[in-house]
Amino acid sequence: MAHDPNAGLSPLMNEAFDWFAAARSGAMSASESEKLDLWLSDDENQRAYRKVEMLWNGVEPLKSNPSVLMMREEAAPRRRPYFAWAVAAGICAMVLAAGWHFFQPVGTVAVAAEQVFSSGLGQKRTVVLSDGSVVTLDAASSVRVALSDGTRHIWLDKGRALFKVRHDPSRPFEVDVGDKKVTALGTEFVVDRSSALFDVALLEGRLRVESYRDRKPARAVEIVAGTGVQIDPRGQWAFTEVDAAASTAWLSGKLVFKESSLSEIVHQLSRYNAQRITIADQATADQRVSAVLRADDQQTFLGIVQELQLASVTRRADGSVTLSQR
Repeated sequence: MAHDPNAGLSPLMNEAFDWFAAARSGAMSASESEKLDLWLSDDENQRAYRKVEMLWNGVEPLKSNPSVLMMREEAAPRRRPYFAWAVAAGICAMVLAAGWHFFQPVGTVAVAAEQVFSSGLGQKRTVVLSDGSVVTLDAASSVRVALSDGTRHIWLDKGRALFKVRHDPSRPFEVDVGDKKVTALGTEFVVDRSSALFDVALLEGRLRVESYRDRKPARAVEIVAGTGVQIDPRGQWAFTEVDAAASTAWLSGKLVFKESSLSEIVHQLSRYNAQRITIADQATADQRVSAVLRADDQQTFLGIVQELQLASVTRRADGSVTLSQR
């Protein structure tokens, strides 16, 4: 090949390009996947990898380029991992070469740099994105935002957020939550990763929810308004009916708990209150109760615990509280 499509790229971007091509090929071994996980544990490496991923997603038409199709045709009969990697690498290289300006403030492709929005203890924050979509962050939450001409990408790094998406069929609106992704065109939904349970509640429109394993699609479903998806840490899916008032109660400073464990309630309240509550034993942590609480009112919660005799409440000199078996 007369022209090296990787010419001019930094060593880090070249490395990110190679890893992404290998992952896309579907031919990675278990040991290679472990090496990639280790490489991605570095924040700078992860940012470079996301740039390549955004290029791949943002230059979709190039995948039907005749040269790309020819590469696929030539490699198809060979069925060997090397050729799977080579095809993915070739396509990524073409995308990278054609789309490198994607990261530069030149030409007609205008891309906002990745922005970070976060909220503090007990704080809610509303952000209007440049496309007109609105993101409302619950307390102790954080998102990263990258908008381009081809896609709108959000990473919910912690906490909970309500998304009101501006309708734009030409630009999918994607929310990444670890190894899960939510994709919308024009809709309103809540994504919650404030606990170990991944929870999506769809208020309006349609939504696609996906999970990934080793960066490869594992499962995808489409849901409609009034339904939701919960995925536990073991990867088990559950489909729910959405109570819109309960799902958005936090917007008005309330938290709705339905047969929730004391450990989950304490965890949620800790995002709004400086007073520390600890649970001394698992039996107490597993006690369950339903309640509607003001997010900034831990005392009502402690009163409920005492009234229902769910645990002993010990108040300490430093202001902290311990819950334990009676």
